[in-house]
Amino acid sequence: MAKKAHVSETPATAWLKAHGVAFTEHPYDYLEHGGAQHSARVLGLDRGTLRVGAPGDVTVFDTESRWTYDVNKTLSKSKNSPFHGREFRGGPVASVAGGNVIWQAD
Repeated sequence: MAKKAHVSETPATAWLKAHGVAFTEHPYDYLEHGGAQHSARVLGLDRGTLRVGAPGDVTVFDTESRWTYDVNKTLSKSKNSPFHGREFRGGPVASVAGGNVIWQAD
């Protein structure tokens, strides 16, 4: 079982915790210090962290959800995909921007 990490309470993290998101040591460390911060720094943005006082921007990802790709439900104009009908595991379930939930999966 993964060790739980200490996560500062912000509106974004409060919402995530209320919806059952368990912060684990290694994935959170990557998001906080690896992927998000690095990308924001490269783009010159004051983003990429969940520390208190920072904008609460995060995508909630469920690694266990299963879904099937359907070319008729995509926004792409191209309808020829080798993935049509293929089942995938994992996907976004919510997006939080500025501490507000701006999108949530059905």
